Amino acid sequence: MLNTINSNRTDLKSQMGFKALNSAQKKVFNQLEHYLGEKGINEADLSLKKLMDTLHATKENIDQKTVLVTYGGGKDSSYMTAFVRYIQLKLLKPIENNKTFNIRTITNRQSHMPDTVMNNVHNVFIKLGMYKDKFVELFVADDDQLTQLTKKLPIIKLPIPKNVIQRDRKDLLMAGNLTNGEGRRLYCDFCNGYMQKGEAHAITHGNGVDLIITGDSLKEIVHYKKWINNLVEFVTGKENTQRKKGFMDYMDDINTVSKKYNEEIHGENGLNRYEMPKLAKGQKIPILYTIYGDTKYDLNSHRKLLDEFLGFKFNSDDLSFSFTESDCSAPALMAVLRGIRVEKLHNRSYEEGVKEYIDQLALPVMKSKEFPQDLIKAQTELYNSPKKINNMKQKVLNFYKERLGVTEENLTCMIYSPFAEHAKNLNLYIQKEQPELIPYNERIKQILSDSKLELNDIDNSIIKTLEQNSGITLNDMRYLYQKSLFQNKTGDSLEAIKTNNPKITDLITKFNADDPHKRNIQLPDGSYEEISGR
Repeated sequence: MLNTINSNRTDLKSQMGFKALNSAQKKVFNQLEHYLGEKGINEADLSLKKLMDTLHATKENIDQKTVLVTYGGGKDSSYMTAFVRYIQLKLLKPIENNKTFNIRTITNRQSHMPDTVMNNVHNVFIKLGMYKDKFVELFVADDDQLTQLTKKLPIIKLPIPKNVIQRDRKDLLMAGNLTNGEGRRLYCDFCNGYMQKGEAHAITHGNGVDLIITGDSLKEIVHYKKWINNLVEFVTGKENTQRKKGFMDYMDDINTVSKKYNEEIHGENGLNRYEMPKLAKGQKIPILYTIYGDTKYDLNSHRKLLDEFLGFKFNSDDLSFSFTESDCSAPALMAVLRGIRVEKLHNRSYEEGVKEYIDQLALPVMKSKEFPQDLIKAQTELYNSPKKINNMKQKVLNFYKERLGVTEENLTCMIYSPFAEHAKNLNLYIQKEQPELIPYNERIKQILSDSKLELNDIDNSIIKTLEQNSGITLNDMRYLYQKSLFQNKTGDSLEAIKTNNPKITDLITKFNADDPHKRNIQLPDGSYEEISGR
């Protein structure tokens, strides 16, 4: 194995040479070493030794080992990819070495990723010399479609497939119509499942992988596994007794939960079916390895590496940088929906609702995640006047109409969730948003409740109006009609919210109950409401 580089690094360089690295690899190695600095290099030395031990690797067999890096395109995974790439080149560098481990990356795409995210991924691959390196495989997952990226087929030349856009649109509208447009319930729950499915595709492809590198801490991994275990028990109604589970057992658990969640939202025969690929007989079972603790993971510690070397862009213009997320527009949508909810259901102004979301949830979470002050300030300035708040609303609406075909009318409809729980909120929705349908209120409920009902021309006209304004089909409305409506917690005091723990009978409410990304928002009258977001 490579000796640890110490303060005599210059002498060691002259002794060891760069013959094992080609010119492109040498350039990347030198630049990474410059930006990592003494501390980062020492961290890499430690991580390399631990990685070799975990892989049971030697200089002779290391080229037969493959590690998987899940690269979502955000700031943290960009740094993790660069750090692992440095370790890979570090192992290859000594003159007596001509082998290193293989890196396989997987980027799972979804429709809430603006163009800057794909550009950031592309730039990272270029800067790290990964498109044309025999020790690197780059994959992108679009639901069940796995594509290998090359210099001739970079990620920026691959548009997000229409089936993925259709999937994400349906997920957003159906979940929104079951939850009054509640923050993280709109897409984050789906996204977690789709990311794991993309990872499973990368694990099961070809000869598989030996090790999966994560940036999560051991504490976070244990917490996540416990959370998944509790969800499995909730879904199956049985105690999950396999306490000593391997990684693929853990993936099976995620598959069980995600399948059930998709059925909960769409029905067993719904458009979006979930099935995670499994290892074939004889394929190797990967080990989960965390680099958390090997290297300092906060953005302030490696900002120059991201900004100056990798060319990573925090772009608010196309919503790719949205509060805590540097690879997703969904938090900006959550702020818009909070504004619409306050305007429509609380009878206050849209601007008040957005400010509640930002001041009491988004900015506190950014600070808790130790975001640099300039990035916090940049997000704050986007919303520091009524005019800017409404400019951001239009930007979000334009993005979602262009990307997903979702309109402001569709978002407003989901705030009321008029079809769920036997059309519990239909009267309110029609009175406030569709008064021309007031005479047909009871007829609409009849139509929703009876799929065999014979429809006349007036009925068809009513249905067309509802479909246009909701963005979903009559069959979807009828499915929602049979489903319970999710309710977030409200109360006069924080204690009232904490003690409001009704028996959970549906998976959506269970996801929300266990979600750590929630805050209790204080309303102008002194009461509180629990909301989720990022």
